[in-house]
Amino acid sequence: MWIVAKLNNNFKIFTKNFLNKNNDVKFYNPLIIIKKKKFNKIVDYESQLLNKYIFCYHQKFADKEYISKFKFIPGLDFFLPGYEIAQDEINNFIDNCKKSENEKGYLKNSFLRNYDFRKGKFLNGPFANMFFEIIEKQKNKIKIKVSNKVAFVEDSKEYFYQPIW
Repeated sequence: MWIVAKLNNNFKIFTKNFLNKNNDVKFYNPLIIIKKKKFNKIVDYESQLLNKYIFCYHQKFADKEYISKFKFIPGLDFFLPGYEIAQDEINNFIDNCKKSENEKGYLKNSFLRNYDFRKGKFLNGPFANMFFEIIEKQKNKIKIKVSNKVAFVEDSKEYFYQPIW
């Protein structure tokens, strides 16, 4: 069974401490590569799609008492409630992520375009770190509202944005 953990610290600290208590746990943390300009060069940065959230799998996670043994692991903020009834959605999301990974295991930019959301944040490009609202999706571009201004942005492979649910 999958559970979702919210981390308050480094991913590596959490996974190391979790594996010390149970080395059979599997983790899934979808990653993307963001291209940013730094000192007139384009540099690739690895970024976690879900920020401080990670998926953890073990057969025994169906037992809440078993999970309670892990709630004080360094790096863990808490486990999200409701995971028992959301297993289908979690599995579908993870399957969709894995289908959208490139040969190096990073999500392709097209992954987010398959999800219907209205608000987001640009991760790179001319609007980097700016929040936006989607007004309209067209074939090869999106019409957005940024800082009370309307703009058209090419829906290209170069620009990454993150949905805000």
